Amino acid sequence: MITWMFLKTTFPFLDNWMFFTFAPVLVVLKIVLHWVLGYWWEMNNFYDREADWANTRNPVLNGLDRKILKTDEQE
Repeated sequence: MITWMFLKTTFPFLDNWMFFTFAPVLVVLKIVLHWVLGYWWEMNNFYDREADWANTRNPVLNGLDRKILKTDEQE
Protein backbone atom coordinates (compact mmCIF):
# COMPACT_ATOMS: atom_id res chain seq x y z
CA MET A 1 0.00 0.00 0.00
CA ILE A 2 2.86 2.34 0.79
CA THR A 3 4.40 1.59 -2.58
CA TRP A 4 1.10 2.39 -4.28
CA MET A 5 0.82 5.68 -2.38
CA PHE A 6 4.37 6.58 -3.40
CA LEU A 7 3.66 5.74 -7.04
CA LYS A 8 0.35 7.63 -6.96
CA THR A 9 1.99 10.81 -5.63
CA THR A 10 4.98 10.50 -7.96
CA PHE A 11 2.95 9.63 -11.05
CA PRO A 12 -0.53 11.15 -10.59
CA PHE A 13 -1.70 9.84 -13.97
CA LEU A 14 -1.81 6.23 -12.64
CA ASP A 15 -5.36 5.00 -12.23
CA ASN A 16 -6.73 2.72 -9.53
CA TRP A 17 -7.49 -0.01 -12.04
CA MET A 18 -3.74 -0.38 -12.58
CA PHE A 19 -3.25 -1.17 -8.91
CA PHE A 20 -6.16 -3.61 -8.75
CA THR A 21 -4.91 -5.32 -11.90
CA PHE A 22 -1.16 -5.42 -11.40
CA ALA A 23 -1.02 -6.13 -7.66
CA PRO A 24 -2.78 -9.54 -7.84
CA VAL A 25 -0.85 -10.43 -10.99
CA LEU A 26 2.44 -9.65 -9.28
CA VAL A 27 1.45 -11.67 -6.21
CA VAL A 28 0.51 -14.67 -8.34
CA LEU A 29 3.74 -14.37 -10.34
CA LYS A 30 5.76 -14.26 -7.13
CA ILE A 31 4.00 -17.36 -5.79
CA VAL A 32 4.53 -19.24 -9.05
CA LEU A 33 8.19 -18.20 -9.24
CA HIS A 34 8.86 -19.31 -5.68
CA TRP A 35 7.06 -22.62 -6.26
CA VAL A 36 9.03 -23.30 -9.45
CA LEU A 37 12.30 -22.41 -7.76
CA GLY A 38 11.44 -24.64 -4.77
CA TYR A 39 10.46 -27.51 -7.04
CA TRP A 40 13.71 -27.19 -9.01
CA TRP A 41 15.67 -26.96 -5.74
CA GLU A 42 14.02 -30.14 -4.47
CA MET A 43 14.44 -32.07 -7.74
CA ASN A 44 18.19 -31.38 -7.74
CA ASN A 45 18.55 -32.24 -4.03
CA PHE A 46 20.16 -28.89 -3.31
CA TYR A 47 18.81 -28.91 0.23
CA ASP A 48 20.65 -32.16 0.96
CA ARG A 49 23.81 -30.88 -0.72
CA GLU A 50 23.65 -27.70 1.31
CA ALA A 51 23.13 -29.64 4.54
CA ASP A 52 26.00 -32.00 3.68
CA TRP A 53 28.26 -29.06 2.90
CA ALA A 54 27.41 -27.43 6.23
CA ASN A 55 27.93 -30.71 8.08
CA THR A 56 31.37 -31.29 6.57
CA ARG A 57 32.41 -27.87 7.80
CA ASN A 58 31.26 -28.60 11.36
CA PRO A 59 33.67 -30.87 13.25
CA VAL A 60 31.26 -31.42 16.15
CA LEU A 61 28.59 -32.84 13.85
CA ASN A 62 31.20 -34.95 12.09
CA GLY A 63 32.23 -36.46 15.40
CA LEU A 64 28.63 -37.14 16.38
CA ASP A 65 27.92 -38.70 13.00
CA ARG A 66 30.86 -41.06 13.37
CA LYS A 67 30.08 -41.94 16.97
CA ILE A 68 26.29 -42.25 16.96
CA LEU A 69 25.40 -43.17 13.39
CA LYS A 70 28.44 -45.42 12.88
CA THR A 71 28.81 -44.68 9.20
CA ASP A 72 30.08 -47.26 6.71
CA GLU A 73 33.51 -45.63 6.69
CA GLN A 74 34.30 -46.99 10.15
CA GLU A 75 33.02 -50.52 9.75
